[in-house]
Amino acid sequence: MSSNSAVIKFGFKDHKEILDAKAGNKKHSAVCIFCSKTRRITERSGTSSAFTRHLSRAHKAKYEEYIRMGKESQASRQQGITGFLTPGAGSSTGTTHTQTVQVYNIKHPRQKTINNAIMKDLIVGSSMPLSIVENLHFRNFMKVIEPRYTPMARSTLGSVRLPQMYEAGKQKIKDFLGAASSVSITTDIWSDRVICQRSKGSHTGERIAAAFDDVIEENGIENKIDFVVTDNASNMKAAFKVRFPTPDVTEEAEDEGENIEDEAVWHDLEEEDEEQVFTVLENSSKQRLSCFAHSLQLVIGNGLKETGGLATAIAKASRLSTLLHRSTVFKEKFEKAFGTNRTIPASNTTRWYSTLRQLKAILALELRSLVEVCGTGFSEAAYTAREWSQLNEMCDVLTPFGEATDLTQGDQMVTISLVVPTVLDLNSHLKKKRDGARHCKPLVNALLESLLRRFKGIFLNCQMTEPSPGSHDEPFVDKVYPLSTVLDPQFSLHWVDIDVLIDTDAHSLRHTREELKEMLQDLVITEADANALSEDETPHTHGISTSSEEEEEVPAKVPRLLAKYSRHRHRSGGPPQEDTTRRQLVRYLELASDSPSVPSALQFWRDMAKKLPTLYKLACKVLSVPASSAPVERIFSRGGIIMCPHRARLSAEMLSMLMFLKCNEDIL
Repeated sequence: MSSNSAVIKFGFKDHKEILDAKAGNKKHSAVCIFCSKTRRITERSGTSSAFTRHLSRAHKAKYEEYIRMGKESQASRQQGITGFLTPGAGSSTGTTHTQTVQVYNIKHPRQKTINNAIMKDLIVGSSMPLSIVENLHFRNFMKVIEPRYTPMARSTLGSVRLPQMYEAGKQKIKDFLGAASSVSITTDIWSDRVICQRSKGSHTGERIAAAFDDVIEENGIENKIDFVVTDNASNMKAAFKVRFPTPDVTEEAEDEGENIEDEAVWHDLEEEDEEQVFTVLENSSKQRLSCFAHSLQLVIGNGLKETGGLATAIAKASRLSTLLHRSTVFKEKFEKAFGTNRTIPASNTTRWYSTLRQLKAILALELRSLVEVCGTGFSEAAYTAREWSQLNEMCDVLTPFGEATDLTQGDQMVTISLVVPTVLDLNSHLKKKRDGARHCKPLVNALLESLLRRFKGIFLNCQMTEPSPGSHDEPFVDKVYPLSTVLDPQFSLHWVDIDVLIDTDAHSLRHTREELKEMLQDLVITEADANALSEDETPHTHGISTSSEEEEEVPAKVPRLLAKYSRHRHRSGGPPQEDTTRRQLVRYLELASDSPSVPSALQFWRDMAKKLPTLYKLACKVLSVPASSAPVERIFSRGGIIMCPHRARLSAEMLSMLMFLKCNEDIL
C-alpha cells in the first residue's frame, strides 16, 4: 500500500516503505497527524486496516469525517444519468474521466470579485466569522458555485484584505467630509460613527474630550463642526460644558432615575481639568446640543413615577408576560384562545417603550377571553373592568410619545425639524388629555410639567411662557430648532397656527402668532445672509448677540434668542442681499403652501438649489443636524452582534475595524 492510500493521505504523514529481511515481506509505516505525541503506525504492504483502525479508536470524530469524505468522493465519481441516456456523454471515447479545472490566478477579475463579495456581504454585511473562509463546508459550497475559485486564507483576510477595505472606507469618508462646508456629528461613549474606536479606562470628561479631538483632527474637520449632539450623561456634559454651556436647571435630572442612567459608570470632570478640556475643544465646535430622544425619555421617566394608582394594572401585565413565557399550562390555554401568532412581550425597566408595547399587546386581546384564560390557577393575573380602562387611558396618553421617539431617531432623513412641532404637539395632546382624564391625571400633570421644564427653550422661542433671568441658557433654546422647522416644507410656518397656544383671548392669540411668524422670517433672512457671506467670519452665538444692541429695550414677551430679530425688522436699512433673500423666502413659503403633496425636505431643497440658492445653503447646514444621538448608539447593538460569545478571541482592533465597515457598508 503506497502513500496514495486515502486514509494515509487524510490523517498521516512521513510515509515510509520498509523491507523486512527476516520475514521476507514488505511493510509500510506513517505518523498520525492527530496524535498529541508522535505515534507511528506500521502495517504490511498492500493493506491499510491498521491505519483505519487507529483513526476509528483514537480519533473518532476524524474517522467519521474521513468516512463522510469518502462517500462524497465516491458519489462525485459515479456516472450521471446523462451518461446512460446519451452514449459517449462521459468523454469522446465513451469512458468517464476526471476533468482538470484551470483555477483563477490571484489577480483574475473574477477571483477579486468573489473575494470582495465574501468580505462585503458575508464578513461585514452578515457578520460571519473570519474563519468561514477555511470552513470545509464553505469551501465545498464555493467549489460547486465556482470550481475555478481559490478561497483566500483566514490570515490573508484578517491581515491584508479587511485592512485594505477599512483604509479605503476611511479615505472615502475623509474625502466626503473634506468637500463639506459644515458638519454636525453625534458621539457617545466607546464609539463614534466615524471611527468606532474602543475607549479604554474610565469614561471621564477629559478622556471623552481627548478622544473627540483625535477623531476630528484625523478627519480634518476641526473648523467645520457646527453642532455636536450627545446624550445627557454627566461625563458628556463635562466634556463639552466649557466650550458649550448647557443649562443646569434641568439636566440635573439625568441623575433622577435609576432606570434611566446608571451613575456607577459616569464620572464628572474635575474642576482642575477644565482648563485642559477648554484647550482641547477651543476650536472643535460651536455648540453642543442635547439628544432629543434622551430628553424625551427623561420626561416620560418623570411621568411614570406618578403612576401609583395604575401599579396593579401594570404589574398584571408583567405577570401575564411571565406566565406566557414560563408556564406551559398557561401558554396552551392562551394559544387555544388567541392563536399561536399572539404573544405578550416582556418589558425592560430601562426602556419605557417596551412597557408601552407590552400594554398594547394585552389591549389587543379580548378582555372576556383573557379573563377566561386566567380562570382557575391564574386568577391573580385577571383584569377587572376598571383596570382595563386604566390601561386604555394610559396607552392613549403615552402612544404619541412613542411615535415621537421613533420619528426623531432616524439617520436617513431630516429629524432636527421635527423637534419643535413634536414638543408643541405633545403639549397640546397632554392638555386635551388632562381635561378628560379619569385615571391618569397625575401622570398627565407630571408629563406636562417635565415637558415644559426640559424643553423650556422651545416654549420661550414660541412665546408660550414668560422669560426669566438666564433664559438664554434654557434647554433647546438654540435657534437651529425654529430655523430647521421653518425650512422644512412640511411645516414651514403652518405649525404656528396649529400648536402655538397661550391662555389669552382669540385676538391676542392671533397677534402673538403673527408676531412670531414675522420674527421667524427675520431669523431665516438674517441667518441666510450671514451664512451666504461667510460661515467662518460670522460666529455662531448661543442665545442673543453680545453686541451693544442687547442694551436696547425689548418687549417682555420677546424671548432673548429672538430679540435681535425683532429689532432687525425696525432697522432703516439692511445688507444689500436682504431683499433678494426675502424674495426667496416669500417664494419658498408660497411653494410650501401651494404644493398639494409636500416632498421630503431633502428632495425639496435638492430641486430648489438653483431657484432659492441662499436659502438652500442655510437649509443644507441646519437640516443636516441630527435630533438625537440614537444613530450612533445603534453601533452598540451592531457591536453586540459581531462580538458574540463564540467570537471571544476577537481583538479590539479587529472589532473596531468590523464595526466601522458594518456602519459604513453603503460606501464600500
